[in-house]
Amino acid sequence: MEKRSVSDIANLLSKLTHNKQVYVGYPTSTDFDNQHSFELLNHHLNNIGDPFNRPTCFGTFAHERAVVEFFMQLYHTSVENAWGYVAGCSTEAILYACWRYREEASNKVILLSSEYAHYCNAKIANILGIRHQIIPSHPNGSIQIDALSEVISAAPEYSYILVATMGSTITSSYDDVAAAKSAFLTADVEYFIHLDGAFDGAFLPLVEKYRLGEYFTSVNVSGHKFLGAPMPSGILLIDKQFVSGEYIQYINNDDITIGGSRNGLTPVLIYNTIKALNSQAGMKEKYLACLKKAEAFLLTLQQHSINCWKNEKAITIVLEDLPAPVSQKWHFPQYRNRSTLTCLPKFTPQMLNEFITDALNPDAIDMARAKQFDYQVESL
Repeated sequence: MEKRSVSDIANLLSKLTHNKQVYVGYPTSTDFDNQHSFELLNHHLNNIGDPFNRPTCFGTFAHERAVVEFFMQLYHTSVENAWGYVAGCSTEAILYACWRYREEASNKVILLSSEYAHYCNAKIANILGIRHQIIPSHPNGSIQIDALSEVISAAPEYSYILVATMGSTITSSYDDVAAAKSAFLTADVEYFIHLDGAFDGAFLPLVEKYRLGEYFTSVNVSGHKFLGAPMPSGILLIDKQFVSGEYIQYINNDDITIGGSRNGLTPVLIYNTIKALNSQAGMKEKYLACLKKAEAFLLTLQQHSINCWKNEKAITIVLEDLPAPVSQKWHFPQYRNRSTLTCLPKFTPQMLNEFITDALNPDAIDMARAKQFDYQVESL
């Protein structure tokens, strides 16, 4: 049994090591080190209930609270006005906010999102049993405020939830939440605005001021993207007025999150990563280094006549009309004729040079280095 386990783990590690060499697009950091947390894998860690309530026997609430409060500082709020927890992913965090808004709404609800918003919005609307409507985007990916105004003005009898993007898929565009709020007020409709900052939400507030409660009342940030972690997670912040729970004697805590039991290891790893980066100062330094790289890589690509561009503060580069064989080797997100390169530390100049060679000579690509999507294990 031990020999089989080691062999299967070796196969998986081989796949993951290989794929790091072609993992150039999806916004997931790989520059983290959790070797000092290995002993925790031999303990049960369960964050069940409200992390701001009484502690649990196997919980890591102290770490979870510290992570949530760190992001509260980033978004200029506090535990007096906001609440949050570490969810399993950003989709869960967005679902939580939309769920609470649906419960508060006075009318039937329509969930609005832009053409370049994350695909989870349609699924969230389906789960909540509400209508989903896509608002057109500008060419750079940001939502068209005029189109938003037309939609809500045409049906003032509805309540609206807007999931605005703070770093949209593919283009890393930013929706103008101030203009969106103004459109809702002008139309005189009931509205709620959630800000999806899964990737850019970890660094954009370091260079621009985003205040929870000013133009949006909830926001999510992924712990595994810009920061980096071995498993997905989503940090949720939401205005306290929308939060409610029920005391459950069985767990001696409040049932307040979407799931019951939650991964207690994740908050520890996120906490350790933030500490290792030297908090906000180090995160800003990492972002500025990534931005400098993005600007330099963009220039290099353009000098090789590759059709590409990027939004001003984004650390992602958008490529237009890449040859199909390139996507068979390199791992990046695609939408219609667009693809994305993300200039995190994992994306090196050597990888860029090889990528350019492949983009210019797609028929000569060595498919022996194509992406590995699977590996083998023995039957149980």
